[in-house]
Amino acid sequence: MRLFVSGGAKLDENVERDLFKFGFTISEGYGLTETSPVLAFNPLKKPKIGSVGLPVPDVKLDLINKNEKGIGEVIARGPNIMKGYYKRDDLTKEAIRDDWFYTGDLGYFDEDGYLYLTGRSKEVIV
Repeated sequence: MRLFVSGGAKLDENVERDLFKFGFTISEGYGLTETSPVLAFNPLKKPKIGSVGLPVPDVKLDLINKNEKGIGEVIARGPNIMKGYYKRDDLTKEAIRDDWFYTGDLGYFDEDGYLYLTGRSKEVIV
């Protein structure tokens, strides 16, 4: 086995550290169905434990409504963002505003631009 790739849910940092100790290469990424499918990915040669990585090419990530700790809702823009929810204009208008997709995920960026997810601002099943 040469590489572990983690996505879909936050990788437990203790598990990630243990895999690194055993010599495995791990890369955690971040994306949603609506973002076809990746927004950020940890570089294989410079991963940061606990982070979902850096934005992939042509994707812009930002945070809105940040609290005093710098944690805010992750919003995304890029060619991989969906056009809308099928026959659900109401949900599309809520999720996509001014060409930004509002993920509902909470997080922060470190000084190197790596994204760390901390939770959800909402739970939605479409």
